[in-house]
Amino acid sequence: MNHHTPVNQAIPPPQPPSTNAATGNYPLARLLQLVMLLQTERCPNARQLAEACEVSRRTIYRDFSTLGAAGIAVHYVPDRQGYQLARNVFLQPTRLQEKEALALLLISRCWEGAGTVGLLRQARIAVDKVLQGLPQELRASINHCSELLPEVPEVEELPGNGHILFDGVLAAMTCRRQIRLWYREQGRAEAEVETTKMSLYRLPRIQGQWALVGRSSVHRGVVMVPFPWIEKIEPTTDSYTLPPRFQLKRFLDPSHGRRRRAGASPEIVLRLRGGLSRRIDDLPWKGRRRMISLGRDVAELAVEVDSLEDLASVVLSFGDEMEVIGPDALREAVGGLAARIARRYQNAETPPPRK
Repeated sequence: MNHHTPVNQAIPPPQPPSTNAATGNYPLARLLQLVMLLQTERCPNARQLAEACEVSRRTIYRDFSTLGAAGIAVHYVPDRQGYQLARNVFLQPTRLQEKEALALLLISRCWEGAGTVGLLRQARIAVDKVLQGLPQELRASINHCSELLPEVPEVEELPGNGHILFDGVLAAMTCRRQIRLWYREQGRAEAEVETTKMSLYRLPRIQGQWALVGRSSVHRGVVMVPFPWIEKIEPTTDSYTLPPRFQLKRFLDPSHGRRRRAGASPEIVLRLRGGLSRRIDDLPWKGRRRMISLGRDVAELAVEVDSLEDLASVVLSFGDEMEVIGPDALREAVGGLAARIARRYQNAETPPPRK
């Protein structure tokens, strides 16, 4: 019995994997994709990595071990609840695509916010260095576009001590250290200077102005301090961690505080206008406050109170300078009381003077 393979029977060569196949079926391709995701994404968690690679989370954890054995350490970051490559791992940066390069160019040329922090020139130099490292054909295409883009005029010096303030904020951000603030409510010169120690959570730009959002030691909660209010900033040596579940969008939503403190002390949200927006200390409620500035003469204040009872008459005592935004029960109570007062004085005869 002949067990040898016939000479004329060709053995089919191995077929290369399909380019549209999932990387989960090919360990090497999956490991390369995993490294790329860890290098480009911002601390992705195991679920996000598993979905991107189309495998289970258990497979992702095994891949972490494989990468670690190869000298590519992957670390878990508790305050971000995700993973990142060890800082001593050096990998060749991924090649920029054309739209990505154009996006960098547009931001450096047209974003006015960079000038307000004194970093516009540095941003343009950094983008020029990145673009010079592109392939010749892609670099030529980007240069053609750059000739058509206008440039925001450079701001040589920020007004007042603005550059010193931002230098203090940037120094604290890079080292993740708390800062000591001195500020005036609404930025008014006649207002008293207040001070607090802040753990900075976000540095947003809202309605054309930068602001600091973080936990205040004085308010014992998260507050927002617009940059024009600030007189002085000093970085401290005290470190802190970012709360992983903090969301700026939720914080700026006036109703989020009531949802977050359900079952605790009730919170009311008020809109203050005119002179009252500059006299926050004159308000009768001394509970925990959260201030959101809406404009020069308009402010929004969220404050905890002991009870919602008998608040309608207090709100009306401030006239049209105070408006209740929430809760709806207090808003309806104020409207009902105002309607009863209006009916009492509507078409009423003036009582005769007393003798």
